[in-house]
Amino acid sequence: MKLATAFVGVPLDQVKSALHGGVLKVYSVARPPDPDAPITRSSVLATFRFATPAFDGTENAVFEENPVLPDGIGTPGFARAYAADGVTSVADLSAGSGNAEIRLSEGIDDAGLSGFADPLTARSQLNRLLQPVRRRSHRRRRPAR
Repeated sequence: MKLATAFVGVPLDQVKSALHGGVLKVYSVARPPDPDAPITRSSVLATFRFATPAFDGTENAVFEENPVLPDGIGTPGFARAYAADGVTSVADLSAGSGNAEIRLSEGIDDAGLSGFADPLTARSQLNRLLQPVRRRSHRRRRPAR
């Protein structure tokens, strides 16, 4: 997950409150370099609206509807979370059926619904991704003698 510049270094509670009533748009492939960059080569495949509040008492993300009807046809590549105004980007996340930050159950076509692989997965993924980042230790291993 990449946070928009306006949200880097902001307390987690403020990031979460920025998503109250906001939207999570799933786009086709061709992810921009960061959430501040305009989306020029991708189309919207599905739009999920965060509830107000966007997180429940157990800190899980809550959506008004899940699954939703598709907005387009294509292969999901990333998702962008927007504040309630629908314009202010908060974060970009990878999205797809494989090893993605937001795991979708399938590609998006005109016949079916697009949805998270399981609502709890979506909630736990977003919740996990919005937790403070823990840095890993990158200690070098010394070669055996």
